[in-house]
Amino acid sequence: MNVLHKLSRRQQAWMIVAAAAAILLVSAGLSLAAEPSPKVTQGQAAKAPTAGIITLEELLAEARANNPALQAARRRHVAAQAVPSQARSLPDPMVTGGLRNVGVDRLTTVGKEVRSDAILSVQQAIPFPKKLSLRGEVAEREADRIGSLSDVVERRLVRQVSVAYHDLFFIHKSIEIIDKDKDLRERFARTAEARYSVGKGIQQDVFRAQVAVSRLLDRLSVLRQQERSARARLNMLLNRPPESTLGRPLEVPVGTLAFTQAEFESKALEASPAVAAARWEVDRSHAKLKLAKAQYYPDLSLKAAWLWRENFEDIWEAWLGFTVPIYAASKQRYGVKEAKAALEAAEAQLKAVRDEVLFTVADQYFQAQTADEVSTLFRTGIIPQARLSLESAVSGYGVGTVDFLTLLDNVKLLLDDELEYYREATNFHKSVARLEEVVGDPVTKQP
Repeated sequence: MNVLHKLSRRQQAWMIVAAAAAILLVSAGLSLAAEPSPKVTQGQAAKAPTAGIITLEELLAEARANNPALQAARRRHVAAQAVPSQARSLPDPMVTGGLRNVGVDRLTTVGKEVRSDAILSVQQAIPFPKKLSLRGEVAEREADRIGSLSDVVERRLVRQVSVAYHDLFFIHKSIEIIDKDKDLRERFARTAEARYSVGKGIQQDVFRAQVAVSRLLDRLSVLRQQERSARARLNMLLNRPPESTLGRPLEVPVGTLAFTQAEFESKALEASPAVAAARWEVDRSHAKLKLAKAQYYPDLSLKAAWLWRENFEDIWEAWLGFTVPIYAASKQRYGVKEAKAALEAAEAQLKAVRDEVLFTVADQYFQAQTADEVSTLFRTGIIPQARLSLESAVSGYGVGTVDFLTLLDNVKLLLDDELEYYREATNFHKSVARLEEVVGDPVTKQP
């Protein structure tokens, strides 16, 4: 026999009113469901409260100042800049002194024997003209290449920090959304229990609600582990201990790409430090080839000596020598061959780097465009519709026209849609970070 039949009409009325109030309370709780934040301008974002908040700009400044890989790259550039002056310098001169004696019965015969003297000589090796300047040019191009590689490290660091920052934001936002969704499902579970207690629901609805909450708790555990990993990665890039405290990432508004694909490609080929490093390597290889060809020419050697004889006239000597490249067939010729092969390799590497940069631009351009379009669709269409659908399901469940399983499906759809919106927004920012790595300048414009 139905439980309601055992109650007075007044008790039945009060039970129905209580159930309706519970449903209305749950409906009001829909406003707690995470809603995508409205777009804000960069100026508005800058005015956000900073207590417990970390901004991308602050982290980038700290990474540039403290990251050890970037500091090492910068010091290698400084070291390389000190090489050209050394390469252009003449070899150090050789200063020698000696004593020439006659006979073995006396300690010295200087001044007493015409063939005996004290000798002081200076010898200077002089490479063939242009060899020193070519060596300096090779060193300069190498310093330029290392400087571009330092820029590569910095651009890569900026991209890594930006990607890690947006990953951490997405994890924080996911935890927030799921926490609110869990509260909502717990209220639905209490409603299902209330309806079951008055005979208007079934026990299976209660179990479904409890299982749905348990699944969210499992997702929260996974997200909190991912949050610890993301925080540790950011701390590593900032040269902090892994467990250092990090505040909550500030949401960065989704903008739109400021250039066409062709404009991005043109800017990337001009501004990419990887392309610049490859170009400097080609220039260095050209200089090394010229230097290798110059090795066919002899180097000079100058020597001057002064002979002191005390009681006799002093003597001076001057010598001019030069190297004879008699082993050119097995030495200089192979040096030129080596330099030519290195030049061809550098030119091929430049083409490979250019192709890779163009692919990166095209790939990330399409990914950013797709993420922008999809996130806009979720924000302006899918999520508002899912919210209306849930509200309708709540109302229908209250009057008995919608079952509890349909209600839970609507809750899950709204949760998935909100998470998908922030996932696509995060993908957009990641693609922007990769584009800025090769282009250098900001690549988006805010609405």
